[in-house]
Amino acid sequence: FYTDWHYAAISLLTSIEGYDTIDSIASYLNLSRAKVASAVEFMIRAGLIVEEQGKLSMGSKSTHIDSKS
Repeated sequence: FYTDWHYAAISLLTSIEGYDTIDSIASYLNLSRAKVASAVEFMIRAGLIVEEQGKLSMGSKSTHIDSKS
């Protein structure tokens, strides 16, 4: 999640009205649809983003970086 800026940007954008699809996020961030789709797929599996009825929103999981990392 913290390996590249676009993960955090995508996650945060899903909390803003109008940025609830892969296409709207890719357009806003000027990223390819494939890159955003791949990141969204990962974040859905990790519980960081939720997809309901084709719309994306922030998930309920929080992120934590261990002090030893």
